[in-house]
Amino acid sequence: PTYAIAMVLYKKGEVEKAKIFLEKQFKKKKEIIYYLCLTLFDLILADKASAEKKIIKGLKLIETKPPDISTQTDSFLNISQCYYEIEDFKDSLDFSKKVTKLTHPQGREHNIASAFMKINEFNLKKEKDLDINEELSRLKEIGCIYDYAYLGKLRIESLMRSDLKQEQIQEIAEELNGIKEIFESLGAGLELDRTKKLQARLFPIILKDYSRRVISVQYLDTFSKLAELISSDLGNEDFAQHILDLVVKTTNAERGALFMKTPKGLEFIAGRDIDQTTIKDAGELSHTAIQDS
Repeated sequence: PTYAIAMVLYKKGEVEKAKIFLEKQFKKKKEIIYYLCLTLFDLILADKASAEKKIIKGLKLIETKPPDISTQTDSFLNISQCYYEIEDFKDSLDFSKKVTKLTHPQGREHNIASAFMKINEFNLKKEKDLDINEELSRLKEIGCIYDYAYLGKLRIESLMRSDLKQEQIQEIAEELNGIKEIFESLGAGLELDRTKKLQARLFPIILKDYSRRVISVQYLDTFSKLAELISSDLGNEDFAQHILDLVVKTTNAERGALFMKTPKGLEFIAGRDIDQTTIKDAGELSHTAIQDS
């Protein structure tokens, strides 16, 4: 019950309160899982130095007085999570492997550890793809919804450390929304806040992708219309003016001028809503662009 109460407070986002509560309980009863749980709380509260000391001391306690299998499982899973938090993916991988050896393949802890293994291997560049669907499906099936959402968030977090493929961006945005809704429904304030921060990091990527796709569509549309003009208007008197109209419309410009490069230099051949100053400026700009290219 003590461990469960502390973890409920932690998941709600009341980490300081959870730490104070568990420290009092640890003074009454020196349980190793309490000690390692405090390690995780220290990390979330940005006390990395204290957390690393606790991990070392906790491992020594396990070596000198090995606890039962259940406590070992919880302890190693906790340590794996701690190492992930400080982005020590190698040690996190090592401890998640220990958990899989101690647990049943269909159990909660085994599937969490298995997912951690794959996530860490991806972050260590040992695997090109990150697929934890099997583990997530099992956790959802046995009702471990918090763990399902938490590991889903870690998967997205890991994918965002690499270069996202264009087809992944929309999918990830939708998954994050679903994960956020789960944490909201569970009152899991800590991971809800962290998910929102992840969404904030994803937002510029979404905007960039959207702009790229919109611009690509505009370019394709413009070149298609340009091809039509060349096919139907080439040689006609208004050909140059029609080309300029297309460019002005595409760029949302207020006015424009079109020049043609001839043996004698640039020759003005079409314009829209321009005066002599505009023609002069446009000519100089075109001349500079030709020189640069």
